[in-house]
Amino acid sequence: MVMEMKIYGRHREKLLLDRLLASPNAEFIALWGRRRIGKTYLIDNGLCSKADLCMTVTGQKDQNQKRQLDLLRQALARAFFNGADLPLLHSWDDAFKAIIAAVKNNASHSKNIVIFLDELPWLAGRTGKLVAALDHAWNTELKNISNLRLVICGSAASWFVKKIVRDRGGLHNRLTCKMRLNPFSLSDVEEYLTGNGISMNRVQIVELYLALGGVPFYLNFVQKGESPQQAISRILFADGPLANEFNDLFHALFDDGEAHLKLVKVLSTKRRGLLRSDIIKITKFNGGYLTKKLDELSEAGFIGASHPYKGKKDAILYRIIDPFLLFHLKWIESSPPGVLNQVDKNIWYKYRQTPSYEAWAGYSFENICYLHLHAIAKFLGLDHVLFTSGTWEYRSQPVPRNKKFGRKLNPPPMSEDIRGAQIDLLFDREDQVISLCEIKYCENPFVITKDYAEVLERKRNIFKKITKSNKVLHLVIIATHGVTDNEYSRKLIQRVVSLDDLWS
Repeated sequence: MVMEMKIYGRHREKLLLDRLLASPNAEFIALWGRRRIGKTYLIDNGLCSKADLCMTVTGQKDQNQKRQLDLLRQALARAFFNGADLPLLHSWDDAFKAIIAAVKNNASHSKNIVIFLDELPWLAGRTGKLVAALDHAWNTELKNISNLRLVICGSAASWFVKKIVRDRGGLHNRLTCKMRLNPFSLSDVEEYLTGNGISMNRVQIVELYLALGGVPFYLNFVQKGESPQQAISRILFADGPLANEFNDLFHALFDDGEAHLKLVKVLSTKRRGLLRSDIIKITKFNGGYLTKKLDELSEAGFIGASHPYKGKKDAILYRIIDPFLLFHLKWIESSPPGVLNQVDKNIWYKYRQTPSYEAWAGYSFENICYLHLHAIAKFLGLDHVLFTSGTWEYRSQPVPRNKKFGRKLNPPPMSEDIRGAQIDLLFDREDQVISLCEIKYCENPFVITKDYAEVLERKRNIFKKITKSNKVLHLVIIATHGVTDNEYSRKLIQRVVSLDDLWS
């Protein structure tokens, strides 16, 4: 039995693991998620620490089958045979026969037995022999051992989903529980920091989130007594513990890491995302190859795809959604030569004073809002209302010209005042309302001036004309410190979402 450690966040996952542990039947659990997200920690402390017996084997990247089988043999010896020297295993069929025998011998006097195959994609290698042997072992023997909890786990999320979760043969129909582990939310980060004695207010937690995201492994490097600026400067720059994490991420997760790296850098050039056709033009990747890479980056949680409101069927925009990647590409990848090697405890504080910080922080805060859509929807009272969310943009059309004389033709009456407009976020609701959201990242309550009120009204009118929507349009402001109460806010704004509401 492993000593149990505190699990922060993961409330839904903890309840689910407790139910699985109490189940009267054998359970086969698949868990996947990006590197460093805390999968092993969750199973160790949510299952293994509560079981009578737990065998954990972790695959090693780029090792042959002989090495992987030896790792399993050693894990089997530690868990079931007090570390005795067991005979060599020559195939995955041999390995699972040994596991079946060990589990059966202990099933009668152990309340719960956990078999944890961590980093399964690395254990399996390039052949399908492990998956086939595992399928056979579960289907013929292991599923009948009622106190067994079999867990498979992987960081190479695209491999895991393709070979295990969505595969129509093999293990697809054998799994009793599928669990994707996502990054911490803002409230999870607050719980984690508080639990470790680190004091930060919510504005500071957001700044930390802009750089590290909700990855527990990254947050582990934050120290007591540090401000976000101090922590970010120490952790991410110069010789910090995460200085090389960006490149390591891609090569640890993907066989062709350079291609994924190239694709991410291309996507970083357009903050609101790129169409598939534009990506192909820039990267020169063929369609099938690009689809595979986009799927792999999406399963890893690095990018997201969105369909703009009322957009064409193929108008899907791909953009980076991982805060750590966004931070690295803006502030580290593009740093002047030599800066990254300087040990400067105040480097992030200095960057925060530059003109480009405000624009970057505004966009990155938009991204945090997209990652917390459920909290915003809950605040807007949409718990029991069906809705779709997205963004919207209209670019003004050039006025046609007389080809012969070069003069402007008289434009159609409706287009005289139709200029471009952009909606940061919208909720198209089944209760006949569309919530049009403006997102503002600022250090004080946002002030709606007379001029900005005109901008908001113009956006709303353009949206109504172009989309021809008959729904009621609600203007919503999402701002870190809310909105200053004045005649314009009272007249125009239906709801104000502040930073605290992202903790819902």
